[in-house]
Amino acid sequence: MPCTYCGDSHSAFDPCQESIEAIKAEDHGRIKAMQWQPIETAPFDKVVLLAVRDEPERERRVFVAQEDANGWQFTTGWTGWSPLTFWVPIGWMPLPPPPSEKGKA
Repeated sequence: MPCTYCGDSHSAFDPCQESIEAIKAEDHGRIKAMQWQPIETAPFDKVVLLAVRDEPERERRVFVAQEDANGWQFTTGWTGWSPLTFWVPIGWMPLPPPPSEKGKA
């Protein structure tokens, strides 16, 4: 019987189906990792996306931030890191991978 995915004839197992299932599992893990996580599970001393709110909860923002011994610090671009003094962390997410340059291996 021909393979549903590639049309070839396979032996006792279907390598195409196995490959598709492996890709689905890998994608599921990547998608789950790129969802907002509870702030209690945030890694220490690692740069992440940090969702925050201000004290009266009028505003929410997302910063690139890192927690260290001094608390949460957010990047201010080229000038370094500043403390998140007026913001309450409410969730985190890992940074996405950088974009790849087209035509580069």
